[in-house]
Amino acid sequence: EDRERVLELSRWTNQTGEPFSAEYRFQARDRSYVWVRDEAVLQRDPEGLPMLWQGVLIDVTARKQAELALSRRDDMLEAIGFASEVLLKSPSWHGVVDEVLERFGVAARASRAYLFSNRRDEDGRLLMSLETEWVAHGVGSTAHDPENTDYPYERGFSWWVTEMEAGNVVQVSVSQTQGEERADMEAEDIKSLVVVPVIANDEWWGYLGLDDCQSERVWSSAEIEALKTAADT
Repeated sequence: EDRERVLELSRWTNQTGEPFSAEYRFQARDRSYVWVRDEAVLQRDPEGLPMLWQGVLIDVTARKQAELALSRRDDMLEAIGFASEVLLKSPSWHGVVDEVLERFGVAARASRAYLFSNRRDEDGRLLMSLETEWVAHGVGSTAHDPENTDYPYERGFSWWVTEMEAGNVVQVSVSQTQGEERADMEAEDIKSLVVVPVIANDEWWGYLGLDDCQSERVWSSAEIEALKTAADT
């Protein structure tokens, strides 16, 4: 996405001799991206003829990630404002939750946004079921996966119960998982996820979550706080 912009700027500065200044991405061997700030000036000989460009590359990845996280947080808060308005006007959340999830998923730049509910079977086992989901363009839906209906937490997700019953956030990258939890994430092409509990009538009702199918994303505290606010809403 950066290539043509940077090449055009390079051509222009080569023609004019103006200083070169741009921020763009390099792709590393592990396919992650590094942001750099590229500053260069044209060196001339004593007769004023151009000799070479001299400059420096500065790693600005941390700043770019912080800026992106804040931008996503602001967009997510705007989506929460929308959710609050439509939920207050609707007689039932079922009629508006799809639009709310779409707004929230787009704002978070996520691959999926979803809502799961809990119930217990006749043996008292705690089960999770997908109520609804939004998926980004090009991302596979999990709505018709039978594993997403009445799936027992005890099959690889017991620690989620401990965390969310305590009101905590669950944030996971696929490289950190093993067993059935890892198999489930790999089957749905999830590189990282974050889920927060939904509390209703002082009980843990289910959870609201986001998937990233592109990278093992570390969800920022600002994004998580926005997600928690959405779950409360």
